[in-house]
Amino acid sequence: MGHLYELTPNFAPRNFCRAKPGPVRRFSAQATTRGGLCLQWHPPAGGRVEFYRIERTRDGHDYEPVGETPEPCFHYRDPERGEPWFYRVTAVNARGGGAARLVWFFLRRGNGRGCLLPVPVRPGLRVNIGSLEPK
Repeated sequence: MGHLYELTPNFAPRNFCRAKPGPVRRFSAQATTRGGLCLQWHPPAGGRVEFYRIERTRDGHDYEPVGETPEPCFHYRDPERGEPWFYRVTAVNARGGGAARLVWFFLRRGNGRGCLLPVPVRPGLRVNIGSLEPK
């Protein structure tokens, strides 16, 4: 006679997801008085979301990770001063990451002032952002 030993913990399968999540809705950004950046959004319509991925880029092609959160908001407390970045948020589930419809351009300047602009995501769209500095 033999004995049956359970060597692995109970397996609980992930909830089934039919597809990647859609883009987040009502994506907004706000510069804080101390030079930080607060990103907020609503979950995508339908579908299951496990977490949100926050990324940034300078050229619109090569995104680098900033953070991940299960909440529909993210506070980036200390972005580099004088460095222009485009920030995006994508919803992620077991099938992968969704797309983005909007990114936010943020340039931190001294004394809590900064440049913050929404930019729609469109294939082939080229953006040139300039600003006038008071003397």
